[in-house]
Amino acid sequence: MSYCLIAMLTAAPGEEERVDEGLALNETASRQEPGVLDWIVYRSSEDPRRFLLYEVYTDAAALDAHRATEHFARYEREVVPLLERREPSYWEPLTG
Repeated sequence: MSYCLIAMLTAAPGEEERVDEGLALNETASRQEPGVLDWIVYRSSEDPRRFLLYEVYTDAAALDAHRATEHFARYEREVVPLLERREPSYWEPLTG
């Protein structure tokens, strides 16, 4: 069974390019993790301050392992303070 995190992020005004750069670094590193099935960052074509993270892990433990990495800690230190809004939601498949 897989475990999915979808997060809607809104950069603070004027910080969208720095958020973009930080998310790109996190995406590259996250895709290398053993428990990651998919990890994609999208940017809104309607509002350049809005981003969508689509992360799929083998299970919730793989998400926990992701959160223990240095690149996630860097994301927390360097990108999260640049956000105006952060809305995560967690999803499991209906069937295994």
